[in-house]
Amino acid sequence: TVTIKGTNVDIGTTGTTNTTIGNNSNTTIIQGFNVNFNGNTHTFSNSTVMSGSVQSAVNTISISSQTASLDFNGPSLQSIELVSGSDTRLEVQNRKEGVTINLKVRQPGTGFGNLILANPFKEPRNSPYTASQESSATDILTFVSFEASDTSVYVANVKTLD
Repeated sequence: TVTIKGTNVDIGTTGTTNTTIGNNSNTTIIQGFNVNFNGNTHTFSNSTVMSGSVQSAVNTISISSQTASLDFNGPSLQSIELVSGSDTRLEVQNRKEGVTINLKVRQPGTGFGNLILANPFKEPRNSPYTASQESSATDILTFVSFEASDTSVYVANVKTLD
């Protein structure tokens, strides 16, 4: 048993590529008011139990030259406000397997715009997404990527939320 206590405890050093906590036993407990995992990727194998909420940052997607990028390296919550009288093409950036993104699509206060989903997006055959056509309307789209060999991004949508 090793007990480490302190106000701030750092494990690993700058430039360290792997830091392991635990010994492959049944349970590893990490407790604290704020526990931060900084870096690019963190892998939790087997079951992960969290007794509290998990909070995501919200990324606002900008539109440039009638194109917006849905970044799979970004947070799982993203939002976009469409431009009145304009079609905006949504493209995938940094697609990777096993990612789910929820996108809030908001119409401007006056008029409405359109969001165009093309390849690699896959939508239900009989109900492809069209943005709600009213001022200030809000839609939610969910994007899911699966295995690396399947480059598709699957889309489900809920429209005109009040």
